[in-house]
Amino acid sequence: MKQFQTESKKLLDLMINSIYTNKEIFLRELISNASDAVDKLYFKSLTDTSIAVSKDDLSIDVAFDKDARTITVSDTGIGMTRDELETNLGTIAHSGSLEFKTENAEKQGEDVDIIGQFGVGFYSSFMVAKEVTVTSRAYGEAEAFTWKSDGVEGYTIEPATAEEAAALGADHGTSITLHLKDNADEEEYDVFLDQYELQALIKQYSNYVRYPIHMEMEERKPLPKPEDAGDDYTPEFETVREVKTINSMIPIWKRRKSEVTDEEYATFYKTDFHDFEDPARTVSVHAEGALTYDALLFIPKRPPYDFYNKDYEKGLALYSSNVLIMEKCAEGIALVEEYAAKGSVMAVSDAGCAAALCKAALQAASLNVFINTKLMADRARAAALDARADALLAEFVPRADEIFTAVSGKLRNK
Repeated sequence: MKQFQTESKKLLDLMINSIYTNKEIFLRELISNASDAVDKLYFKSLTDTSIAVSKDDLSIDVAFDKDARTITVSDTGIGMTRDELETNLGTIAHSGSLEFKTENAEKQGEDVDIIGQFGVGFYSSFMVAKEVTVTSRAYGEAEAFTWKSDGVEGYTIEPATAEEAAALGADHGTSITLHLKDNADEEEYDVFLDQYELQALIKQYSNYVRYPIHMEMEERKPLPKPEDAGDDYTPEFETVREVKTINSMIPIWKRRKSEVTDEEYATFYKTDFHDFEDPARTVSVHAEGALTYDALLFIPKRPPYDFYNKDYEKGLALYSSNVLIMEKCAEGIALVEEYAAKGSVMAVSDAGCAAALCKAALQAASLNVFINTKLMADRARAAALDARADALLAEFVPRADEIFTAVSGKLRNK
């Protein structure tokens, strides 16, 4: 068994117990990595005529086995060689996606949007798994290899068995299998072996991944009613298994209103904004010109339950790519403080970068707030929004600066 190439126990413990507090996000991270692998192959096919890949052949598959207590995420992406498995998975916090993005920065353009750039998301698997197996065959390579680890001491890399290689389902790509931990008094891992739970997590976190995410679903469907059935006929059902595409791929706010049903708008609103009623009104805007943007506005039917609470933050919540910008930047800065304090030298450099970027995003988002509140007719609401933005800036800009200074000092031994 090989040892991890950084302070593995310390950093793994930090990521599993501090950075990631919500266990269910492991699926989001694995799907993001799979999407990146598919993106890499697709991008290479655009720049290398020897790679014959159709976008229709690129996909991600999610499967589970209740008896074996496993979850598997597979992709038909670029795959990894033995050396790449060693580099990408043997070195915690190494990002193959970031490396790829850097190497192709000039010619990449907007065709490939690599999601996972920080190289730690994969290890969130160990929040729910006692062992993780990764089998991969790089595009154009004959041999597949398997990486295994319990996430504690180290890992092994061996040539894949015939069964493991056949399970890839294609001549290139990666398959990641999580062997779930046993249930404990305070932790129930079996919940992730339910098809509807996995479907909900995919829709919640990965609905707009640009490639289809397939999963076999089991359904009960009614059998045809016999022609000679009497009035007392009791409907009969059969259980069928069917592979379905779980994600919608195109963000709902980018689709024209004529392409979206009222039911789809209502489902999106209730799921993402945690309301039990349909919105009173939905406004969809698409602007093209010197400034191009897509906007989707929901007006709720009734005020929130805490609307009359003195601490309620009134006003329009500004979302971009499904993230409440200023609030999430503040949360990010708070999270990075712990990462910077506990991480290794390699890890804290990422923390310093994150602090600087969160600070810049926080300040940029505040400008959007201020330019809009300046034009609002309701001056009391505008003042409340300005006050909230000012409070976030006053608290979190100095905290971000302190993180950056501390990280810089640690790296430069000051």
